[in-house]
Amino acid sequence: MKFNNVEHEVIFKKLMSHINANNQAALFEVSGDVSELDEINRNISIMHQTKDNYDHRPITSHRKFIGPAIVFGKKVARKFLKWYIRPIVVQQTEFNHAATTSINRITNKLSEQESKIREGFDETNRRFNEFESQTSMAVLETSRKFNEYDDLLKKIENKIVFLEEQNQRKDALIEQLAKELEFSIFNKRTYAQAGEDSILAYMVHVLGLSFDSISYLDLGANHAKEMSNTYFFYSRGAKGILVEANPMLIPELKQYRNRDIILNYCIDVESGKNVDFYILNGDGLSTPDYETAKAFCERNPDLKIIDKISIETISYRDIVKKFLGKAPTILSIDIEGKDLEIIKSIDFENDRPVIIVIEMIEYDPLNLAYQSKNQEIIKFLKAKDYDEYAFTGINSIFVDKQYLHSKRGDKQ
Repeated sequence: MKFNNVEHEVIFKKLMSHINANNQAALFEVSGDVSELDEINRNISIMHQTKDNYDHRPITSHRKFIGPAIVFGKKVARKFLKWYIRPIVVQQTEFNHAATTSINRITNKLSEQESKIREGFDETNRRFNEFESQTSMAVLETSRKFNEYDDLLKKIENKIVFLEEQNQRKDALIEQLAKELEFSIFNKRTYAQAGEDSILAYMVHVLGLSFDSISYLDLGANHAKEMSNTYFFYSRGAKGILVEANPMLIPELKQYRNRDIILNYCIDVESGKNVDFYILNGDGLSTPDYETAKAFCERNPDLKIIDKISIETISYRDIVKKFLGKAPTILSIDIEGKDLEIIKSIDFENDRPVIIVIEMIEYDPLNLAYQSKNQEIIKFLKAKDYDEYAFTGINSIFVDKQYLHSKRGDKQ
C-alpha cells in the first residue's frame, strides 16, 4: 500500500497491529483447548485396549531350561488362588468398562463442544476478516480524505500566495501611480484657520523650495493640526520647532508632531526669565499679557481665565541658535498681544525668515475685524524690507524682498 505521507502510514500500521494482536490471542486460546482434547482421546484409546482383565491369561517364561517348571508352578498357584483373584478381576473389568464408557461419552460431548468452538472460531475469524476488510477500507477512505484535505490545503496555500502576490503588485502599482501623479499644489487640504497654509504652499512652490528643505518656527503653536499654519508642511516631510507655553497642549503636540522639536516655553525678547502665563478656556487665546487676557474676557462673556502658571521664557535668537542653526524658512507668530514686541527682537541682519505669518487683527467674537489690521507691524516689517504678500482677514503673510531679489539674480 502506498501512502502520501508518514502520518497516514503510522495510523494504518497502529490499527493493523492492534487487530492482529487480538486475533493471535484468540487463536492461542482455542488451539490450547484442542491439544488437551487430543490427549484425552489418546488416553481413552489406551483404556479401550486395556479395559478387559481375565484370570486365565496365558502364562509363559523366557527361561530355557527351567521355564516349563516355572509355568507349571504359576498355573498350579493360579488354580489354587482362582477363588480370590476372579472377583477382583471381574470387578476391575466392570469398573474399566464403566469408566471407559463414561469418559468416551464425555469425550464425545467435548468433541461436540470442540466442533462448536471451531465453528465459533471460524465465524469469529470470518467476522474478523470482514472487520479487517472494512477497517482497511476505512483506513483507505481516511487516507483518501487526508489526501483530499492535503490537496485542498495546497490549493488554499497557493491561493494565499497568489493573493499576496496580487497585493504586492497592487501596492507596487499604487506606489507607481503615486509617483506618476505627483502632488499638485492646487489640490490639497488646508489645516490653517483661514487657509494660510494653502497660500504658503503656493509661495514655496513658486520660489522653487522642496518640502524637505523647508524649516519652520511656530510661536504659539496651540494644537498639532487644527488651526495650524505649519502642519501641512509637516505632513509633506518638512520639520521645525513648535513653541507652546500651555503645558496642557504639549502631549498632543508630541503625539502628532514627533519629528518636530516641541518646546514648552513662553516666547519673549530674552531667555531665562519666569513670567506669569494666563490660560483661558478658549482655544488660541492664552497669553502672558494679563491686560490682553482681561480684554478677551470682557469682549466674550463665555471666556474666563482658568489658570495662571509661571513659565520660563525663551527668545527667538536662542531658538535659532540652539535648535535650528539658521533662520527658519517660515516664521509663524500667534502669541496674543506680544507679536510686535517679538518681531522687534529679531536680528534681521543675521536671522531673516523667508516668510513671516503673523496675526494682524484684534480679537472680536461678533464681527469680522479685517479692518483693524495692525498697521504698526506692517510699517515695521516694511522697514525691514518685507512686503505684505497676502492678508487672509486674520493673518498677514510677509515675504523677504531681499530673498526674492537674490532668487531673481540667480535666475539671471
